[in-house]
Amino acid sequence: MWECEGITGEGHHQPFKQSIWRGKNAVIVGAGRSMWADDDRIPESWDRVAVNHVITLYRKPIAHAVSIHSELMWSMCLLRKLQCHNGVRTPLLEYSAHGHRKAPDFPELVPWGLRPADGSSSLYALRIAIVLGYKKIVLAGCDMDGSGHFYDPPGLAECGTGYLPPNDKRVNYAHLHQSYAWAQMGKLHGDKIRASGGAPLKWFRKVDDEFLRQ
Repeated sequence: MWECEGITGEGHHQPFKQSIWRGKNAVIVGAGRSMWADDDRIPESWDRVAVNHVITLYRKPIAHAVSIHSELMWSMCLLRKLQCHNGVRTPLLEYSAHGHRKAPDFPELVPWGLRPADGSSSLYALRIAIVLGYKKIVLAGCDMDGSGHFYDPPGLAECGTGYLPPNDKRVNYAHLHQSYAWAQMGKLHGDKIRASGGAPLKWFRKVDDEFLRQ
């Protein structure tokens, strides 16, 4: 078990002692409906951390690919190669790939084993970015409000992922558990994290031009 910046893990991988990313800025690119608009606001000089299906469909360069679902990472990274590089003979990975545990078919995957393994892949990516030493982090497309994904048809609400549709008054305990995990991250590292919109505004301040310029 290791600890770094208030984050613990027990995976094979240890935090980078001499991280090449330390002191840089990053944007966690989630798959919410607002993804494209949120991302367009962030300077191109910021490292992109692609989460889940953003890995496959985001055609800009990325520094990291992250999913808590390690068993899906190989296929998502392969599809990125085919979608974003037109199938040309480029290396499978031109970025770092991160997951929760080892994947037998994907030896390049960095297994972090973060504890507790709760929240969401976006929260997992945020924790990794903090341990890697990023100075400032913005959440883009991390809506988490049940409004769907950037690849969903208009009007189709998210379902079956721990989030209820907007204005739904039922209690979803999976959602409450994730909310608690996000709130804890806000208490620990809220000074270096900003949210573009959606549910994360409960736990982090809204990003503004001053934060992006500093």
